[in-house]
Amino acid sequence: MNKICYRQVETLEDSKIGAIHYIKSLTNPGSRATSWGTHHSYAQGLKTMSGHANSSLLRLFFTLTTLICLVGCSDKKSSSTQTSQNKHTEDSVVIAKVGDRDITSSEFDAYLRFKRIKVRDEAQLDELLEKFVEREALAQAVQKADTLDQNAIEAELAEQRRELLISRYFDTHLRTSVTREGIDRYYVEHVEDYSVRRVKVAHILVRLNKKSSAEEKKAQRNKIEKAHTLLQSGTPFEEVARTLSEDRVSANRGGDMGYIKEGAIAPRFSKVAFSLKEGQFSEPVETGFGFHIIKTLEPPKTQKQPLETVEGDIRYKLRGEAKKAETLRLLKNVTHTMNRDGWTPKDQPVRAQTAVKEGAPKGAKQP
Repeated sequence: MNKICYRQVETLEDSKIGAIHYIKSLTNPGSRATSWGTHHSYAQGLKTMSGHANSSLLRLFFTLTTLICLVGCSDKKSSSTQTSQNKHTEDSVVIAKVGDRDITSSEFDAYLRFKRIKVRDEAQLDELLEKFVEREALAQAVQKADTLDQNAIEAELAEQRRELLISRYFDTHLRTSVTREGIDRYYVEHVEDYSVRRVKVAHILVRLNKKSSAEEKKAQRNKIEKAHTLLQSGTPFEEVARTLSEDRVSANRGGDMGYIKEGAIAPRFSKVAFSLKEGQFSEPVETGFGFHIIKTLEPPKTQKQPLETVEGDIRYKLRGEAKKAETLRLLKNVTHTMNRDGWTPKDQPVRAQTAVKEGAPKGAKQP
């Protein structure tokens, strides 16, 4: 009898061990190459247990089986969670702590990129991190001291954030929207806008200034009329310019000013210079500089400015147009309203707005 009981217990123990190995093979894909003996022990155990009337042993077996399954599933879930956490840790880890605030590797890495710092070695990296942490600690200490106007600081930070967002966005947008091809195309389509008239002139100048008295002005007029009389009598223009012109730079060259663009000098001077024939000199002309006698050395010519000369102007114009168009497009995406309802800034007297009469132009002042 004792031998029979002992044999039954031994068989049950073998069956339980076999069941454990079998179930673990199901919950662990890496160990499914389970030996035939283990499966056989499990099957034999079920047969042996079902052949006995001891229901408590049967319940014990299935309880053990259920626990093993649960443990296996739990292990798999825990392993999956740990893998996810490890992946997150690889992306960003806590590398310092200041007060209650964690300093992560991704934050510090972004700081290094912002400062455009190239790290040579770990010693330098530790030094940079230490300075970064000290500045954060100092900022926290100042904030705790509560001696500064926090609202003013928040307002400044908010404005800097807005400025940074807008400027960074448009830097990127305009880099792609205004291209060299676009500049070339605009130049070809508007080449007339970049054509200028030039004329080569010489002059004789007798200076005036705003404080000149009537007598001084009369004396200067007499001087320019004398120069004009000499020219009419046949005295060479270059000789008169060297003798009487008060523009000493051009006087040393016989009055030669070189080429001037239409409208580049005083309107009256430009109008006369471009109306003269080659070799012809004018009557005395008064401008804000004084009295002039103008001579055309070469007739006016229309010259096309090369693209290299005007490329900067075209780029500036196209960037301005692109920025304006993109600004309008972006503003349409965000609802924005105002409702001041009589509010005015503290300690700033604000004069009440005068009602504008119906039909008056916008911005018009009322009597």
